[in-house]
Amino acid sequence: MKVAKVLEQVQNASAGVESNKYKFAEDYEDNVLQYQMEVNHEKVANALKAEYTEAEARYKRIQADAEALQLEINTLTQDIELQTQRIVELNTLIGA
Repeated sequence: MKVAKVLEQVQNASAGVESNKYKFAEDYEDNVLQYQMEVNHEKVANALKAEYTEAEARYKRIQADAEALQLEINTLTQDIELQTQRIVELNTLIGA
């Protein structure tokens, strides 16, 4: 899914860290990790938002299709009832 792709891209990224002079390597590593976490969070949030939007659109399409099918079922049910009524009338005429 998109989230997995984003996570993979983010894991390989380390660019964008400000080029400060650090006294200790740990400070630099902490800065890199903090930046990567912020980027990860933003990318994952955006990917999840996109997936949610797509899922919501699919849900609405499915719901519209279900409503259309229900209308078609109702129409067919009415047609069957009319045909059944005609058969009963014909049987009555034949039996008379």
